[in-house]
This record gives sequence, structure tokens and C-alpha cells, in this order.
Amino acid sequence: MSSEGRGRLAGKNAVITGAAGGIGLETSILFAREGASVLMCDISKPALEKALAKVKEIVPNAAGKIETTICDVSKEADVAATVEKVDPWGGLDVMFNNAGIMHADDADAIDTPEKIWDLTHNINVKGVWFGSKHAVQALRKHNKTKGSIINTASVVALVGAATPQLAYTASKGAVLAMTRELAIVHAREGFRFNALCPAPLNTPLLQDWLGDDKAKRQRREIHFPTGRFGEAIEQAHAVVFLASDESSFVNGTDFVVDGGMTKAYVTPEGPPAPAPTNLANIRPRLFIYLAVSVSVQRIKSVRGNVIAVYGIFSVLCRNRCRVGEGCSNLLGVLISTLGVLSDGLEFSPLLLASLLEFLGDGIALLSLLPEEDTRDLCCADAEEEEVDGSKATWIQSAFDHI
Repeated sequence: MSSEGRGRLAGKNAVITGAAGGIGLETSILFAREGASVLMCDISKPALEKALAKVKEIVPNAAGKIETTICDVSKEADVAATVEKVDPWGGLDVMFNNAGIMHADDADAIDTPEKIWDLTHNINVKGVWFGSKHAVQALRKHNKTKGSIINTASVVALVGAATPQLAYTASKGAVLAMTRELAIVHAREGFRFNALCPAPLNTPLLQDWLGDDKAKRQRREIHFPTGRFGEAIEQAHAVVFLASDESSFVNGTDFVVDGGMTKAYVTPEGPPAPAPTNLANIRPRLFIYLAVSVSVQRIKSVRGNVIAVYGIFSVLCRNRCRVGEGCSNLLGVLISTLGVLSDGLEFSPLLLASLLEFLGDGIALLSLLPEEDTRDLCCADAEEEEVDGSKATWIQSAFDHI
């Protein structure tokens, strides 16, 4: 996964609330990759520090500034101070009002406690109002002729649900209405307002709310034509578009990113469609290169040839199975598996493989390793090592190298 973007947000200064996880963190990563200076905001200092480390890990050579600040969006003074922090950078260009709450005690009109209603609206509605208000003031202060404000709403503001979360739904409906009016009021100033409407996502916010309630989870998943929840990275890409000048004529929209959920009547049968990997869940600067062969000489004899393994991973074979520099950044983990190469560069029985789990993030490759063919284990940063001819020993040796 390359840490370089196309400069779509080069020179822009952005504030992102709710940046410690989920959509906010994924957007922070993409904004940094696209050249923006980013002020990441959240209420938890430890969570922000962890998120900042992740952004810097994935985008180590960011062109813009990447900083953090504590901000409770339900407090106007916090929001005002946050927006002012980008004044030394040249003033705000993009405001992503993303912070939100979906409380576990949020229920229907009968059972939702008033304090949960008030808490939800203080964060989800007042937080967006404060962010929008101070974004406009900052844009005017710096004589900006264009600016983009993106407010996170939800598809629940567009469709009803029989599994209620009334305070949350009402708050997101308010965000849609507020965003539309702001878009019209400030259009002649060049300030665009759009509402992002995600479907239920595989984020900590939703997963914490669903908990272990399988029935509650299934009642939501069944409505997706793709058969799965969305991923935060899929929303973040939409936010990049709305923040960029590519969306210069997009204003006042309910920007729905829901995998077709709101357009579905009866959903398809079959296994779920594959989901992309959130950037925060991979470690693109840690590369694991494993190559197994019965004959190092045979591999050396064909160095310089590109060999595809299962059509998924590819490696550049050269210098004792070491992987070429140009193949780095492939999902953070590149597992190369090489067999005995016969004349014509065809595989004879594939030697291969292991079960490797990468920090629980689901990046793994499983295949078979014939015992009789195990000879050498070569890693990108290690010399050859003779290993015992058993699957268990070979796999353990692989883990030891990692």
C-alpha cells in the first residue's frame, strides 16, 4: 500500500473531529496522503496519540502537518479553539464534522432516557452546528473564496428502522436538514456543505453498540446487497472527494455511501462480497518476505523473472530469493512462495506455505508444504537457514523469523 497520493488536497488545511478511530482515522490517513495538513481532534488523548502514530506510520513522508488536539465538540469553546489552531497554517479550508455517539441505551420513544437523548443531540447536532459555525468564521477571517464542510449524518436519517435508536436517528436527520440550509446560505461565498450518509459500518462505534447480540447484527446485515457492513475506508474515500476541488459543483447533497442498502428490496443470496482492508488495520512499513525452495541455485538461475503465485502475490526473484524493492507496500505483507522451477519457468509441485496471521487483521495465506521438499528458508533480512523437514518445524521457523 503506497504512502503516496496524487496531491488532491495539496495546500489545504483540514480539521477532522472524531479522528481517533473509524471514519475519522481513515480520513486522516487519506488526507495526509493527499497532501493536506491535518488537525486530528477527539476527546481521548491516549486514543489520539495512538491514531497519530498510525497516520505517521502509514504516511511517513506526509507533505503537510499532522497534529492532534483534544476537543469536546459539545462545547463551543473547545470547537472555537480547535479551529483557531490552524490559523498559523494559513487558515481552515476543510472541516469534517465527524464526531458522533450512538449510545447503547438509545432505544425507542418509550424507553430512551432523556439524558441519553440530550447527550446524543449535544454531540451529534450541536457539535456539527459549532463546527460549521466556526468553520465559516475561519473561512471569512482568512478571506477564503472556497471551502468544504462535510458533516457525518447516516442512512438512518433517510429510512426507518424497526430496531430503534431514536435519539441517534433524530440527530442525524437534524444534521441533514442543517447541512442543506447551510449549503444554500453560504453558496455565494464559495463555501460548500455536504452530508456524508454512511450505512452501518464495521467501526468500533457500531460494533460496541451491537455487542454480542447476533440477532441485532443479523437484522442489519441482511439488508445489504453485498452481504456485509461497509468499511470505514470506503467512507473516507468519499470524504476525500467532497473535500477536494473535484467536487466543486457538489453542494447540499446527502452523499449516500451504503453499498446499495437504501435501494434494496430483496437482497441477493450467497456469501458476502469481499471488503477492503481499512488502512488503520495494516502496517505497510513492516514487510515479511518468506521464500521456500528446494534449490537456491534453481531460483538464482531465473532471477529477474516475475513469477505470479496464485494470481495474488508477485515477486521479483533475484539474488537468492530476495524480493525486489519494487514489490514493497503490498498490503503491508508480501508472502512469496516459490517452488521448484523447471525449464520454461513452470512450477512443478508448489512447495509451500503456512498459515500466517498478521496481528489478527485477517491477512493470511494458507497452502500446503510437502515435507519431503522442505530444504531452505530464505528471508529478506536473513541468511539461509537449514530447517527440519516437517511442516510443524518449518512453520515454527517462519514465525521465529517474523
